[in-house]
Amino acid sequence: MTRALMAAALLAGCSGDRIGTAAQPLSGSPWAMHTIKAGDPVGGDFRGADGADVVDMDGDGLLDVVAAWEQGTSPISVSYQLAAGGWSTVIVGNNPAAEDAKAGDMNGDGLIDVVSAAQGKRIKIHWAPAWTTTTVAAATNVQQWMQVALADVDGDGAMDIVAGGRRTSAPAAQIYLFRGPSFAIAEPLGPTGWTMTLDAEDLDGDGDVDILISDRTYYWNADGTKNWSLVGLRWLSLETGAVVNHFVTSPSCGETKFAARFGWSFVEGSSAASCNRASVQGVELPIPAGVGDYHDARGGDIDGDGLDDIVLSFSAAASPLSGVVWLRAPLWDAFDISGGAGEKYDNAELADIDGDGDLDVVQTEQIDQLGVVWYENPGVF
Repeated sequence: MTRALMAAALLAGCSGDRIGTAAQPLSGSPWAMHTIKAGDPVGGDFRGADGADVVDMDGDGLLDVVAAWEQGTSPISVSYQLAAGGWSTVIVGNNPAAEDAKAGDMNGDGLIDVVSAAQGKRIKIHWAPAWTTTTVAAATNVQQWMQVALADVDGDGAMDIVAGGRRTSAPAAQIYLFRGPSFAIAEPLGPTGWTMTLDAEDLDGDGDVDILISDRTYYWNADGTKNWSLVGLRWLSLETGAVVNHFVTSPSCGETKFAARFGWSFVEGSSAASCNRASVQGVELPIPAGVGDYHDARGGDIDGDGLDDIVLSFSAAASPLSGVVWLRAPLWDAFDISGGAGEKYDNAELADIDGDGDLDVVQTEQIDQLGVVWYENPGVF
């Protein structure tokens, strides 16, 4: 067993045990918030910012942000960071009820394209630099698409698309593989209830691509009954020619939300009326007081001490609740990032947006229409 899998195997299910006896209050002041692209008022195009990706789209050395907008006209946007400061946002296409957008070179021409996935049952490729759009025919009207990942899964040199979705009735939704460069066949990799996390990377260190999945809820059996066996965090290995499920956590209490690789282990969590939790390497993290419901987590060295800290984002976090906080390793003391701004934060991304050597936090926020924002690491703690 590799080191990564040994750590993953230590992760517990929903034990309810936490560090300390009570939720601790948040410390520190909110970080400065900078708007990358604000959401629009009712009736506008840009509403409900959802899945985002941070990448240098134009090769100028500055990080840009790709985002999917679930409401309005569901634009897929690229916000370019300008050398003079500020951001310039362009619409690269539309995908009704967009849920996720990822950036990658999909045709090997050296330019970074964008792939979007939507509950409107479409996966689309938005081609740089003219931003023409191709709808992936094999993915059309198959299921509601929730998440997408890009990687050369089969090692043939072409970028592939891995996508997961959900259904509201039988038959089961699936994780699908669409092999590039044609993306013409939908190959099912196994059922899913409601795909939250979907990452394609080498998880076990054997040189090929694996698929990390957090599954939010039950999937549908063929007879219309509910199957809860895949709820939680798992990964798929593909190297044997057969798809094998490896469970990181057993089915959890509450709805499993987003998860992330954390060094040599994983951080994941869930939320429901009776359970708001996150854990890393088998240890329940202390969810602080004054926050919403767990939604996402990312690991990274926030304070520059050489230890990976954890950033958590929350939904149901209307003011005065905080929607973004960070937990400081190794004791997981809790510090505020967003204050009362925003209500439903989606995926968190950690990146040095301003090039000052520390990790900032990029977020999308859907309800108060903050849109796509970044929180500036103050650098002093």
